[in-house]
Amino acid sequence: MPIFSPINATYGVRVEQILETDQDFVKYHDKLNRKLQKLRHRCQGVTKDTKKYSEKEKFSKITSDNYDKQSKLYGVLYLLQVERDLSLVETLKLRGRQRGKLKRPERKVIQTRLKKVAKLVEGLVALTQNEQNYVTRLQYLIYSKLAKAEFILNGKLTTKKKAESDVAGLLALAFAGLQYLAEHNYISEDISSFIQSKYEYSLMQYAGNLVSNVRLQNFIIESLKSIGDKDEIVKLLLNNGFKLDIKEVDDTTTNSLTNINWRSFQAKITDREVSHLIELAESVEISKLSDYSSKLLYWEDALSKQEAVIANYDENESTENADIDDPQENNQILLSYVKYNKLMVNILRDNEICKELWQQWDKSCSTLSAKVVKYKELERITSNLSVFLHEVMELPGIYSDDELMYQLELLDLHYKTLLSSKALAYLYQSKGKYREALALHVRSFQELNSKLEQDMLYSNDEILPNSLFDKLDIEKNQSNIKAAWTGVIALAGYQKSLETTGKSKYKLSVIEKISNQKEIEASDVNISNLFPLTPHMQPVGAKPTLFDLAFNYIQYEKFEQRNITENKPAEKQSSEPENHKEEQPKKRGFLGLFGR
Repeated sequence: MPIFSPINATYGVRVEQILETDQDFVKYHDKLNRKLQKLRHRCQGVTKDTKKYSEKEKFSKITSDNYDKQSKLYGVLYLLQVERDLSLVETLKLRGRQRGKLKRPERKVIQTRLKKVAKLVEGLVALTQNEQNYVTRLQYLIYSKLAKAEFILNGKLTTKKKAESDVAGLLALAFAGLQYLAEHNYISEDISSFIQSKYEYSLMQYAGNLVSNVRLQNFIIESLKSIGDKDEIVKLLLNNGFKLDIKEVDDTTTNSLTNINWRSFQAKITDREVSHLIELAESVEISKLSDYSSKLLYWEDALSKQEAVIANYDENESTENADIDDPQENNQILLSYVKYNKLMVNILRDNEICKELWQQWDKSCSTLSAKVVKYKELERITSNLSVFLHEVMELPGIYSDDELMYQLELLDLHYKTLLSSKALAYLYQSKGKYREALALHVRSFQELNSKLEQDMLYSNDEILPNSLFDKLDIEKNQSNIKAAWTGVIALAGYQKSLETTGKSKYKLSVIEKISNQKEIEASDVNISNLFPLTPHMQPVGAKPTLFDLAFNYIQYEKFEQRNITENKPAEKQSSEPENHKEEQPKKRGFLGLFGR
């Protein structure tokens, strides 16, 4: 018997549909609204009497007995209402992030919606308290913990210390449940890693600024031990084989990173926290897409720490690193190094997503509408890659490195030409616009070919990671473009010939050009175009007229002149009574003051 998964029905849909922008969440919000409308009718929860709504309202009167005896859809009804409000919150948060700050009305909407979410989640937990399947019950509880943590993080005006400890406890319970569900294949690893990467930074921050995954895992286990049987999640996990094992952390390591060699620059790391964070970031092994998020988290922390070091730098107090010639330049080199690695992690992550999207384009997208949807996703991820690459090019020390700049520009051009030639040209070709498709192929090939010709000026050393920059892939892209236009060039030529032959019908004949004193070229001399064989269209009388080759040389009385001659006597007759009418004197009223 299949098990209903609340997490797959909510966060799983977010992962599957790749919700990234505010417009994506707006569409998701509308979709949830349509589902809720149907579900309310199905559960008979619609109240049509608006005058006595509070008396006849049915939603708040749903109890666990209805869930147990009538239908499990009541739990889904609560769940989708919470998810709808959370999707609106995510939409407003993304808009505020793009703008740089939240507007006051947006902040109020977020607070009110999250308050409503907190109440609905409590009702959801109470509604499903007698759920016999422990997996479904566990997922309802995990979802409620995540919703409450979201309310504390973004719904309250102030975050007190007690609230901070509540966030750490809620997220620790949720993370433990997600790990259990992922290990037993009740949810996929992608969904579990997506949720954990979303709240991992908050958990590390409120758990005491943890800087390693081992410490984070130990904190989760310690939280479960301290909570014990007070929480239902701990009971369900312990009753179903979850182990509370704490890993040992070696704090005696002294060989920390002190120097970096980056291209032609060398710098010394003066802050121990920055050194430790760089070590943690470099030690993260990438085995799945979510590992990029944890690696990016360490680089962001290192960047913020290094910026704080530069902001708090004082020349008078810098006695520890007297061997550094220019401490300020040393700090700036280190800052550029951290920024470079942070941006490269973003590029590597989006590159993996781009590869998956291209595989879906080749295999799963069979219809034109599916291709259009996939093209929009590819266009978005390609623009993100281009933005990140340009940010890397603008870093100090990068724009002066010609070889690295060449590889970055070539990589940027590779992404753009791949999108325009493989995806956009295909869409134009499917719509019958062969010349536009051919133009895209030719332009992409010319730009890529001109860039590859500069390869002789630089060495063959690959500075960028192998998974990101591969000349074989770029050359393969070039050959694919060349092969693609061979199938379009004939169709484009045929389309052009159709347009030119259509225009040739309206060309003047040779005799007409001579009579109109126009220039005659050698291409105009054609036996089929010596005389105007097609008659000129003119208005004729009602009686039929014989059309032959001599029609253009027979002069008839023009139709307009005939109308003029027929209308002249009628105008004279009609003008005479008007003059008589004007000559008649008007009758005056009393004393000639008022007319009748």
